[in-house]
Amino acid sequence: MPSHKRQHFVPQFYLRLFSSDERSISLFNIGSRKIIRGASLKAQCYGDYFYGKDKRIELGLGLIEGKVAGHLRNLRASEDRKSVCGGARIELLLHIVAQHSRTPYAAEEANEQLDKLMKHLFADKLKAEGIDERDLEGVRVAYENAPGFILANAAVLYPHLLDMEIKVLRCRPPFEFITSDNPVVMCNQFLEGTGFGSNVGLAVKGLQIFFPVGPNLLIHLFDGGVYGVGNKREGTVDLVRKEDVDQINCLQMVAALENLYFRNYPSGLEREFDAASRLRRRDKSRMRVFRDGGEDGERKELVMMSREDIRAGLKLSFIRILKPAKRWLALAQSKPSRPAALIRNQTLHDDVCQFLEGVDSGWYKPGDFQRYVSEKFRR
Repeated sequence: MPSHKRQHFVPQFYLRLFSSDERSISLFNIGSRKIIRGASLKAQCYGDYFYGKDKRIELGLGLIEGKVAGHLRNLRASEDRKSVCGGARIELLLHIVAQHSRTPYAAEEANEQLDKLMKHLFADKLKAEGIDERDLEGVRVAYENAPGFILANAAVLYPHLLDMEIKVLRCRPPFEFITSDNPVVMCNQFLEGTGFGSNVGLAVKGLQIFFPVGPNLLIHLFDGGVYGVGNKREGTVDLVRKEDVDQINCLQMVAALENLYFRNYPSGLEREFDAASRLRRRDKSRMRVFRDGGEDGERKELVMMSREDIRAGLKLSFIRILKPAKRWLALAQSKPSRPAALIRNQTLHDDVCQFLEGVDSGWYKPGDFQRYVSEKFRR
C-alpha cells in the first residue's frame, strides 16, 4: 500500500481506548442495525487519501495525536482533571476542534452548505437557460478537499475555547460510555431552540462539548458563566444515575454517521438507538433567505447558512443553569431582535479576530496565538 494512503479520521490510538485487546473493537452499524464484536480496529474510520495525497495534513495531525495520546494515558491513570489542564490544555483543545472538523460528517455538512448556497445563488440564471431544480437533483456542488478546507479553519479557531471550563465525567460498570465515528459532540442546552442559526459555534454563549475518552471517562467542556457542573471545587464528577449516562450516550447515537463503538455495552443498544433515532438530524445544514425588493425592483437578499444543531433536550442531574444566566436569557428574549451570534467572551473573541487578521497579513502563523497574546500584553 502506498505510504499514507489509508488516512484515519478518528485516530487508532483513540479507538484503542474502547478496545479490550487494542486490536479489535465492538461496533453497532447504523445502516444494517447489526452489532459486530471483535471487528478489526485498523479497519475503522479511515478513507483512502481522505485528506488528499499531500501528506502534510496527515503528518500534522499525527504530531498532535502523539501528544494528546500521552495526555489521555495520564488521565486514565489519574482520573484527574489536572492531566488535561496546564500545558496539556492547548494541545487538547486543538485536538478536540480538529477531531470535530475532520470526520466524514463534517465534510458532508460543509458540502451540503455549499451545494444549497450555490444552487440558490444561480437558480435564476439556470432557470433562464431552461434548467430547473429537478434537473439538478443528481448534481452536487462540493469542495475539492472538504476535510482539508475545514481543518485549515480549525487550526486557527481553536483559541475560542480557551475560556471554557473542563470537568472529567466518570462512570463505573455496569454503566459505560460509548463513542462513534463522529465522537466530539457539541450542543447548547441553554440556547437550544432559540433563534434560527446554529448555537454551537466555538465562541457562542452556553456551548457544551462532550468527548468520551474511554468506557468510563469523558471530557466535558462547558461555559462556566452559564452552567454549574457537579461540585464546584472538584474536577471529577461521578455519574451514578443510569439516566445521565443514557442521555450522554444518546448524544453519540444522534451524532454518529455510520458506526457506534463500545467495549462491553450491555444488551439493549439497538432498542436505545431506535429511541434516539428520532433526534437524528435529517439535514446537516440550514439555509434561510430574507428577501427585499430593493429599489426599481432590484432583487436583494440576505442568505443565512448554519449547521443543523443537535437538539436532545438534555436534562442531566449534575448540570444546572446558573441564575445570572437565566436572568440574562430572560432579558435577551424580551428584546424585539437578537444578534446573529451570542458571544460568550467578547474580549477573547476580539483577540481571536485580530489574530486572524494577523494570520491573513502574514504576521503570524496559525499556531501562534500564544505569541500574539504575549506580544499584546507587552505593548
